[in-house]
Amino acid sequence: MDHKLKQIFAEYIDEHKSELFSLLSELIKINSENFGSYGNEKACAEFIAEKLQALEIEHCIYAPDSVPGILQHKDYLGGRGTSERPNISGVIKGCGGEKSLMLTAHIDTVPIGDEEAWTVPPLGGIIKDGCIYGRGACDDKYAVATVLFVMRMLKELRLQLENDLYFTGYVDEEFGGGNGALAACLKYPCDAYVNLDCKNMRIWNCAVGGRRERLTLEYESIADNCDTMIEAIYQAKKELHDFGKNRQKELSENPLFDGTNIPEKSMRILNIQSGLNTNDRNLAHIEFSYYTDKKEEEINVELLALKERLNQRLKGIGVCVKEIKPVTRYFRYACSESDNELITLMQNSGKFMNDEEIMVEASCLSDLNIFINNGSTSSFSFGIGRDFDVPGGAHLADEFVECERLVDFTKAVAAFVCEWGQVRYEV
Repeated sequence: MDHKLKQIFAEYIDEHKSELFSLLSELIKINSENFGSYGNEKACAEFIAEKLQALEIEHCIYAPDSVPGILQHKDYLGGRGTSERPNISGVIKGCGGEKSLMLTAHIDTVPIGDEEAWTVPPLGGIIKDGCIYGRGACDDKYAVATVLFVMRMLKELRLQLENDLYFTGYVDEEFGGGNGALAACLKYPCDAYVNLDCKNMRIWNCAVGGRRERLTLEYESIADNCDTMIEAIYQAKKELHDFGKNRQKELSENPLFDGTNIPEKSMRILNIQSGLNTNDRNLAHIEFSYYTDKKEEEINVELLALKERLNQRLKGIGVCVKEIKPVTRYFRYACSESDNELITLMQNSGKFMNDEEIMVEASCLSDLNIFINNGSTSSFSFGIGRDFDVPGGAHLADEFVECERLVDFTKAVAAFVCEWGQVRYEV
């Protein structure tokens, strides 16, 4: 991209940034919570369709389950209600090129949670102190706002792309869904997919594998207190600790995860429950997630061995492992192709527009694995989401995104799209 076009882009985005912020605020106000077996994404998809219609951009709303072949696909996950939760896709056709690129962002959010924990309305989309607040602000509605804004910029500046540019707002990302991303790949095969769901102005080039599991312990008789189950949980924690050490070791030995916090976070106990009702004090449930670069079959063998060892530990107190059951799909480890020219192009776009070095690293669990495994090995992720363990981060109360960070991100995406698309512009 030449410096004249850079100046035009930068001036346009700076002059219209309040409209970018307002667009994100509008998206946040639409409840699109994902509850696992069902979700509220439809209103958000319809809102996006209205924006695309106003820009005279060809678009389609479609349920993932309606895409031919998806119900039989190995990465399809049943029980998610995705016959009623629509994706929204749009395309700006190029003027003769043979390449195609899809920008993607998920439109579902985790549940709002306890509203008392929020100091701002979770669906308020409030803009204050240089930040935009609300559920989905940094996971992942900022990306939806960015793509809609860039598409509008292309139209208003009368920029013509040589190659086809697609956008999909997909459903069912949270809680290990994946059907929305899979449907986008199957319905619109493209040369590459850029999943705008990432953290800290970074690029993810490798999608870690793994899953969320639920381990259920059962006492041999009716219990009137949870004392025995507490001991059983303690013994289970020991086995899970060793399982997690295996995951940490394998990822620490994988050079793609050097310099990331993925190995140290490769096993997490997410919740523990026992005695929630008066008649279930003989049961305990432990949900845990793990990161791995192993295949599902290898992990299943380890979990079976874990179950057998844990049953030996528990034999003396009359407790056994009832089951270890998947809660999410299995995320299949996948890497973008080495020396990916599109990743280099995104890095150069960030440097050119914002004078910022964009780091490349491996990812936590995300639908990037869907796009690499079922779309294109040229795919990668890029984004400005905030970490789960920082105030206002993804999935937390008072979730927010910084306004100026959003501007920087939008400039980088705009430059990337126009450089990739070989934009035509008369100056």
